[in-house]
Amino acid sequence: MNEKEFVPSNEKPALVRNAHIDTNIPGNPPYHAEYAFDGKSNTFFWGGTSVGPEHYFTIVLGEPMKVNEVKVITGDSKDYITMADLLISEDGENFVKVGKFDDLGQASATPDAAKTIKAVKIQITGQHTCWPIIKEIILK
Repeated sequence: MNEKEFVPSNEKPALVRNAHIDTNIPGNPPYHAEYAFDGKSNTFFWGGTSVGPEHYFTIVLGEPMKVNEVKVITGDSKDYITMADLLISEDGENFVKVGKFDDLGQASATPDAAKTIKAVKIQITGQHTCWPIIKEIILK
């Protein structure tokens, strides 16, 4: 790994595609939520509090997108999200669980028959002691 160390800026990064982020995880400026969907795996969103079952992180796409795979990479060392479900939505309102996070803080799913989705959601399901890091949400 010879990526230079990530230094966040006060300016929010551009998203990898037209979308907006809806989350109730308090921020930890300048680690903006947008870093979780900027197309770069060496940048990250870092929440400003430990999270529990009431917390979520959702990306709502501007245009529905055909998706063969959804993958989420969260923090390394101790800032993993390990107790959470990965959900997708075709309409941005109703979500279906397609996967769950593993002990390494990753989740991936291959929705049936390349679904067209409007949103992807991380729903925390258990109490964490860490402040969560979300490195990247990848849609293929």
